[in-house]
Amino acid sequence: MLKRASSPHAKSTDDLSDIHRRLRTIYAAAVAVQLALRHQSAEQDLELADALRVGVCNSLGEVLQELEVQPPQPAASARPRRQRR
Repeated sequence: MLKRASSPHAKSTDDLSDIHRRLRTIYAAAVAVQLALRHQSAEQDLELADALRVGVCNSLGEVLQELEVQPPQPAASARPRRQRR
C-alpha cells in the first residue's frame, strides 16, 4: 500500500517509486523463468525463452532504464512565472 504524501509532487514521486519497484520484481521473475527454460532445454523451451526475452524482458528493461535516468518532474504551477528583466 502506498504511503500518504504531503504534496502532489511527493505523492507522484512515491507512486513512481512504487511502480519502479514492482516492475523490477516482474523483470527479475521474467529473467529467472527465461534462464530456467534455457537450462531445462526441452523441445520448445528455447523458443519460449526467446519469446519471453523479446516480449517481456527487453521491454521491461528499457522502461526501467528510462525510469532510473529521468528524475521525477515537479508538478506544473497553475500560475506562470514572471520573467525578470
